[in-house]
Amino acid sequence: MFGYFLHDPNGLDIRVVDVKTHKSVTVPGSNGLFSPRWSPNGRYIAALSPDFTTVKLFDFATQKWTDWLTEPAGSVSYPVWSADSNYLYFDDLVTDEEWIRRIKIGENRPERIFAVDGIERYSGPLGLWSGQTADGSWMFVRDSSTQEIYQLGIELPRQEEK
Repeated sequence: MFGYFLHDPNGLDIRVVDVKTHKSVTVPGSNGLFSPRWSPNGRYIAALSPDFTTVKLFDFATQKWTDWLTEPAGSVSYPVWSADSNYLYFDDLVTDEEWIRRIKIGENRPERIFAVDGIERYSGPLGLWSGQTADGSWMFVRDSSTQEIYQLGIELPRQEEK
């Protein structure tokens, strides 16, 4: 699944690729949406409006979109599903202080999980990225200035040639 952009505001939609046929199909009703996230249980897609104010939820069982959450402009960034598909977490960069919040399936009021303070975050071309690992730990891109350089070295086992 991916978000598609045709270089005009009306050209946003969400598409699903059939890996066997290599063809993509537009998710019905996804025009004007981007940043799709497929729930781990496969039942839902969460997607954003271009102004980061509305989270829409597509239910594969009903084949319908619903408005799940509406927030002030820019307060829903980098959504990520919980492993059990019951919550959608997101980074709120503009409401009060920076918070990681979440909203539960079937509800329309998010709750604050923790404040993101004390981390010098790097603002890349798409804003301050955050994400979650498979075990539920949070990841952030840190701004460590241009004075510090880090390197990670790794040696992988070689495959024997036959």
